[in-house]
Amino acid sequence: MVASLVVCRSVTLVVDAPFGHRLPGLGLLPRPILVVTGNHCPYHLLDLLEFAPEGLAAQAVWLSKVRSAVTRVALGENFYHGPIWRSTGAACLQLNARYCGC
Repeated sequence: MVASLVVCRSVTLVVDAPFGHRLPGLGLLPRPILVVTGNHCPYHLLDLLEFAPEGLAAQAVWLSKVRSAVTRVALGENFYHGPIWRSTGAACLQLNARYCGC
């Protein structure tokens, strides 16, 4: 269904499954990038946001929502759709979460 979507420019869709699997190569992918993840760990989300994807959907996402998100990114919109949390600024906790599979 997503393959039939017509947009004005290409969008790289990254499905973060298993969580963190694509993280090392995210910065090498063509822009714009839309990342879809089911991981709500704030430290994992910070890791993803460090790559500044044009779109980050970090909640349960149905196919219709992915289509909408792809369209938004293709039209030049930047967005974050996910849980609201406060950053503790604890970089060591973020690193620990990265290597412990949070």
